[in-house]
Amino acid sequence: MNTIRTSSKFLCMTIISFMVIGCASMQPLSNYARTGDTVAISLGGTDSNALVPVLKKENIAIIITDAANNVYPIKIRNVFRIYSDPTSIYSYSRGSVPPHMGQWMAIIDLVDPNSGQPPALAIGPATLSVSSPQIQNYVDYPGGGFPSGSGNLGAIPIQILAGTGSANPMNYESYVNVTPLDDLEPLPQVEISVAGTPSTLIGGGTFTFRYVTVDFNQNGRPQVTTTTPDPNVQLASNYVGQADGTTQLTVLITNPHGFNIDNRQTGLDVGRSLLRSLRFNIIWNNYTAITDSNWQQSLQLVSGQYFDLNGNVMSGISPVVTKVR
Repeated sequence: MNTIRTSSKFLCMTIISFMVIGCASMQPLSNYARTGDTVAISLGGTDSNALVPVLKKENIAIIITDAANNVYPIKIRNVFRIYSDPTSIYSYSRGSVPPHMGQWMAIIDLVDPNSGQPPALAIGPATLSVSSPQIQNYVDYPGGGFPSGSGNLGAIPIQILAGTGSANPMNYESYVNVTPLDDLEPLPQVEISVAGTPSTLIGGGTFTFRYVTVDFNQNGRPQVTTTTPDPNVQLASNYVGQADGTTQLTVLITNPHGFNIDNRQTGLDVGRSLLRSLRFNIIWNNYTAITDSNWQQSLQLVSGQYFDLNGNVMSGISPVVTKVR
């Protein structure tokens, strides 16, 4: 009853329609479940609750405290990010909540993470609690000091019903993985961001990478993308094969209105972007031999620079490449 029992396609639409950014009351989807059932919760925004560019479920733990104060660990099945509809009020407005944030979602099964068995949860009000060094549990954007439990990932209320449920298999859909939510999780990737403090508006940047072609191309070449749905950011990339078995990848990121020198929302109404919108990511398929420890043998930044709105190269700032997943 009231657990997630829909296809993965409908689930994603449902999650987005209930998307919570910032300080709204933190609740699971849905508010009621049996032990063993599947529910979804929001973990907060990329640049608010999340303290790292990409959340990893391996670094997150969730416990449930039932009506009898019994505490049990529960299983995190998937962690992935969703974005607001670009035609929504959140994307349009310039309120106190920072724009263009991705919302991190967790799909959890109310079972033991190791045995997969449903715990003997007492019927009645229970609380889910998220614990991770990568997540800030509470963010008070307006500064109004909202009461405890409002947007607090350490105290997410859920009502436990009688009976024992089962984990939702998430319906298979044609041309989608048989475990479709797995395909929503972030791929291996590096993030290119700005190091240093700019003195004036940034027009964009240009970057040259070189990668070992065979390390990627046997399973698809690396792709360049942004993780900020800012419509004013323009991103372009070009691939040129080299005679030595490598590929040269050139990336251009720009905003003709400029990127701010920080993340204050000044000028967004005339098309500017936040400084954090200047970052971009290079992603690749899961099925490679590239790891967190050896990725620099396969992909290197050859050169990179930022320029101002007049096209002049800027000093004092430089690109930094970080393996984030």
